[in-house]
Amino acid sequence: MIAALVALTFAASAPPPRAQACSAPEFRQFDFWLGDWQVRKPDGSPDGSAHIEAVPNGCAVLEYRTFANGDVGTAINIFDPLSRQWEQLWSSPGTTVRLKGKPAAASAMAMDGELVSPRAALPLRVTWEARPGREVMQRFEVQREGQWKPLFQSLYVPARKQTG
Repeated sequence: MIAALVALTFAASAPPPRAQACSAPEFRQFDFWLGDWQVRKPDGSPDGSAHIEAVPNGCAVLEYRTFANGDVGTAINIFDPLSRQWEQLWSSPGTTVRLKGKPAAASAMAMDGELVSPRAALPLRVTWEARPGREVMQRFEVQREGQWKPLFQSLYVPARKQTG
């Protein structure tokens, strides 16, 4: 009888089941970028590869990028429900990028921030745009002398699965 009373007391005071913290649709706004990619330069030549994944609870998107020259970079992208913006922190040898922004369309993202290297800190704008064929175009622009100028762009093409 006492055991039943204790169990009933704890069951009555237990908090109700929680909805998953990152289940709102806003947390899915970067899903168009998820996947394994071959990355190409504007002229079509290879520029490495990327693996973009959602963390298991859906609260962040991770990027693992390997460049053709062997450099590796990593980014974490999170949706901040208070500011209603996405934030990215990128790190690669000698470079850090901090960005904030919002979707520019249903399958596009635009973020502004700063590119920091040992030589300088520059205002930076990055856009991602889904294209036909499940490709994603990523464009980087820096601000110099009050004007936005292209820095580089990368085309993310779905990686082909190896069979064997």
